[in-house]
Amino acid sequence: MKIKKIIVGLALLFPVSVFAAGASAGDEAGLYKAKCASCHGGAGEGSAKIAKMLKLDEAKLALASAKTQKASDGALLKVLLEGKEKMPSYKGKISDEEAKKLIQYIRTLKK
Repeated sequence: MKIKKIIVGLALLFPVSVFAAGASAGDEAGLYKAKCASCHGGAGEGSAKIAKMLKLDEAKLALASAKTQKASDGALLKVLLEGKEKMPSYKGKISDEEAKKLIQYIRTLKK
C-alpha cells in the first residue's frame, strides 16, 4: 500500500516538475501560455471574453498590436512587474529571467 501511495505522489508531481524544468530551460512559448495567454490570447490577439469580463477594450489586451510592439522593453518590464490598470503585478511570481523571456516572446507576436 505504501508503494502505491509513493507512485501516486510521484505521478502527481511529474507534470509540475516537467513544466517547471521546461519553463526555466528557455521555453518562452510555454511560459507565455502558462502566464499570459488566458488574457492576452495564444497569438497575442487579446481575449474577447476576458476583455468583456474586465470591461476593457479588447485592444488593450492585444500584445501583437502596433502600440504594444512599439513600447520599449523597459516599459513592458515595468508593466509585467508592477502591473497597470487591471493587469496584475507579477513581481515575486516570476523571476527577472522569466520576465525577460516573456518580453522576447511578446516581440515575436507582431501582426
